[in-house]
Amino acid sequence: MNPALRSLLLSTTCLLLLAGSAGLSGCGKKAPAKPVDYSKSNEVSLALGKVNREYGLRQVKFEKGDGATIPATIEGSSCQAGIPGAWKEGYIYFAIAPSFKASHCREVKVSVNYFDAAPGFFELQFDGSDRAAPGEGAYTRCPKKVTLNGARSWETAGFQLTDTCFENSQNGNADFRLHFQASEFYVSWVAVSRE
Repeated sequence: MNPALRSLLLSTTCLLLLAGSAGLSGCGKKAPAKPVDYSKSNEVSLALGKVNREYGLRQVKFEKGDGATIPATIEGSSCQAGIPGAWKEGYIYFAIAPSFKASHCREVKVSVNYFDAAPGFFELQFDGSDRAAPGEGAYTRCPKKVTLNGARSWETAGFQLTDTCFENSQNGNADFRLHFQASEFYVSWVAVSRE
């Protein structure tokens, strides 16, 4: 056998054995974990940071443009920083686990822990059932708008949502997004609870 071919075969065999011992399947990817059932949970949440910790809620991330964020640490708290675009405006998108949405999820409360870094505001836009709202309901605005005054402190805001449909109709198949208008905006956790 040609020595170069033999070396190639040995290398390929070693790689396959290593992949198998590491619990990998096909093309070096881990086998997908079985999704957690959140149908009986009263709340799903997400802790944002360098590595987000998802508990039935995940951030829909974009590398740049609409929805782009970067990890940050503010006053010892891990978070994600929204990247404002034109007019100091930006968005952070979120998607809810399908099993949580499968049970009653038409009326929920969304809690957001944010750092009041600079003057401006933020609001929540959700995938709702009002087809007259922007995007045929995909970007329904919650009536509440949170004023940011640059107090340089961590705060929590709650948004009551009604007539939600959460059909992943927003950009990146998200269910809701935070729309902010400020030169700086940071979020450390978000939770969605049934009302």
